[in-house]
Amino acid sequence: MRATAVILVAALPALAHAEAGGYADAGDAYCTYAESVAKSESALLFSPQLFLDYGVVNGNDVTTGAGGLTSAAPTQRLTFGARYSLVAGLVRGVVNRQRASADCARYRAESGLSRFLVENREGVSPGALDAKLAVLRAAMPRAQEVLRNLKNSVERSHATVEELEATQVRVDDLETSLSQAETLRAGLPSRSTLPAPDELLRRHREADAEVTRYESRLRLTEAFDVQVRGGYDQFFGLRDVTPLFGVVSLVINPAGLYMPFAESDAARAKARVVRMENDSVEQKAELLNARLTALLAGEKRRLGEVRVLLADVEGRIHALEAIESDKLRRFREAMWFDWVKLKAEQEFLRVHTAELSTTLGGGGDGG
Repeated sequence: MRATAVILVAALPALAHAEAGGYADAGDAYCTYAESVAKSESALLFSPQLFLDYGVVNGNDVTTGAGGLTSAAPTQRLTFGARYSLVAGLVRGVVNRQRASADCARYRAESGLSRFLVENREGVSPGALDAKLAVLRAAMPRAQEVLRNLKNSVERSHATVEELEATQVRVDDLETSLSQAETLRAGLPSRSTLPAPDELLRRHREADAEVTRYESRLRLTEAFDVQVRGGYDQFFGLRDVTPLFGVVSLVINPAGLYMPFAESDAARAKARVVRMENDSVEQKAELLNARLTALLAGEKRRLGEVRVLLADVEGRIHALEAIESDKLRRFREAMWFDWVKLKAEQEFLRVHTAELSTTLGGGGDGG
């Protein structure tokens, strides 16, 4: 089991590099996708439409390019030209690209919130576990040596079996702590350089509001339009002095007067949905942010307590070092196991509080 954990820890740097690049790469890839789709759609909207009509028309009412009416036998008609929509084309094309940029910003913020959830799902930072593992790994050789020496002392009747069993329990406890820390460390994702969760939430809400505004503008452009058409219109068999034509059309849907009121209600409702939607990334991030804030406060208190306990144990060990006695030496070694556990916890808490402060946007001072 420990061998497997060590292998996973050894492979962690490669995994960390892939994960660290994945967060930024996903945002870049999505933005490229969204903006490319917007460019593709806008290309059609920005470009004028060319048209060509040819056929036979009834000659009872023939409208010539000069604007007059004439009666004639059924005749052939050729019409070609170009038309362009200033609102449904130009305006919608610009707004569509603006919406794509806002959608890109929203995705980056949402991706950052998702990454925040992944990196902090265990409530433990990789750096804190590394600090704890460094203490435990450094202590294991001496722990094994203490156990071997005590076994020799038992064989020479210089120590009791009870003392050997107690030391064996302490060594097993260290090995268990080491194995658990290695296993947990192997399953943790790498850390990305993320803004504070409050900042990510603010960015996500602002970007979502921007997307909502641009979507509203796109819907409003459907209520009116200004079109320009021009080209050549020829009736075969008829004399037409001016077969060229040009037309400007204005189209207005009266419902457009009501749409802004409905769009305002929709925007306010969308903002509430983003904040209150069950199982949404924002709700999860807010809850995790609150939990990590409480955890940071508790870890800081615990760090102060551990420092006091560690200083007390260190003082006792130093006091016993001046006295030469087998019994006191074994008592000092038993206290050394307590020192290792406290030292490992102190290093874990020291780094963990610093990294939690950085994650939550409070700087790197963990106390």
